[in-house]
Amino acid sequence: MTMTKVSTIAKLFYLLTHADGDVNEQELAMVRQMISHERLNENIFFQEVERLDFLSIEEILSDCLEEMREEQAYDQIKYIAWMCLVANADGFMDQAEWQLIYNIYHKGLGINLQDIMEKQLKLKQMLDNAMRLSA
Repeated sequence: MTMTKVSTIAKLFYLLTHADGDVNEQELAMVRQMISHERLNENIFFQEVERLDFLSIEEILSDCLEEMREEQAYDQIKYIAWMCLVANADGFMDQAEWQLIYNIYHKGLGINLQDIMEKQLKLKQMLDNAMRLSA
């Protein structure tokens, strides 16, 4: 995975965690599963997230959307599906989290919600299968 993809996913995660101002253990666990599945370097990922503290939310969102528009539709859908899984990891998606995700996929990228929901289900099933196999 290229550094741009790491940067894009880190921006999505940063925006999501700052939407409701709360990062809990379940969300962090889901992000770590995503990092593992996507074969990202965890240290580089979290360094990228920390680096974003020096930018404004508006700047991060603008950069993120610009980077997302350069990705293939398949990857755009996958990244948003991961963010939905992270937001739902604690059993509840905060209204601010949903608004952010909606603004990115619908207003920013014009992605079909059904495509995101299907990918989210596939990712969740894959994670559940992996958990069963490791148990």
